[in-house]
Amino acid sequence: MSKQFDLGSYLKKEEVEETVYKPLQYIVMPEPFQKATGLKGIPLGFSSMMYGLSDSGKTDILLKIAQEAVKQGILPKLIITENKLDESRLAEHGLIPKENCILEEGLTTLEDVFDDISVTVEDVKKGKLAMDVIILWDSVAGTPSKESFEIDKEGRITKKYGPQKNAQVIGYYNPIIAKRIASTREMLCDKSVGLVMLNQAYVKPAEFPGGMATTVPNGGEKIWFPLSLSIEIKEGQRIKMAVNGQNREIALVSKLKIKKNHITGLYTEGEILLGGTEMFENEKSVVETFKENYRKALKNNES
Repeated sequence: MSKQFDLGSYLKKEEVEETVYKPLQYIVMPEPFQKATGLKGIPLGFSSMMYGLSDSGKTDILLKIAQEAVKQGILPKLIITENKLDESRLAEHGLIPKENCILEEGLTTLEDVFDDISVTVEDVKKGKLAMDVIILWDSVAGTPSKESFEIDKEGRITKKYGPQKNAQVIGYYNPIIAKRIASTREMLCDKSVGLVMLNQAYVKPAEFPGGMATTVPNGGEKIWFPLSLSIEIKEGQRIKMAVNGQNREIALVSKLKIKKNHITGLYTEGEILLGGTEMFENEKSVVETFKENYRKALKNNES
């Protein structure tokens, strides 16, 4: 009769050293953001995405993340590949390049950005960059791949490949970057790196009569699968006020909806009011107070 198989002994032989992770770290966000998303803030050690149509408040939220990071001793690295950021806009959020943040506006292709992110992770892991870092990229959709276009000596642009090529590049690099980012959660790594990618979206028509159209991020499944957190952002009401006989837009309501959450598993949605550099709850009394404070600020500036 054969000897009974000892599963415990087998597993003991196969054991490898267990990876120990640091406690979950966040860039703690203002209370309105927390109420809308059900999250304490933006997690470090994970890859996240915020996506939506144009003018929905994505960049304002990104800058707010950077502002809160600085307050909490976390270094924001802003990678801007869509439109140049006005430095006065950065200054309004207390962001001063080379002093309390890194501003990178010289990267032109997806490959360049992914390589830059990987190098930043390596610098943190080796202790060359001895700070917790949040990488904020605006935006994925505004960045072409190297092989998708060519510029001749006269400056003419030739399209070589369509969006499928960009999706292929994203599909290749994104899982690698997500694992690199996740490795900074290990206890052996003194500091952590987080990544938030902004992404444009498009409206996908309903698949059957009477169905609902959906907002879909550019890059599709290639960008979606490696993410730990994804937040859809939609434009809500624009808050207007009469100033010198003209209607002026002074704030924007952004609708936030958690579409993927491998951090806490909670799926929720809510609204925030974006006014200046601050976030507020979208409540009538709050809006009226914001308008009144705006009027007072205008009078003080005029006097």
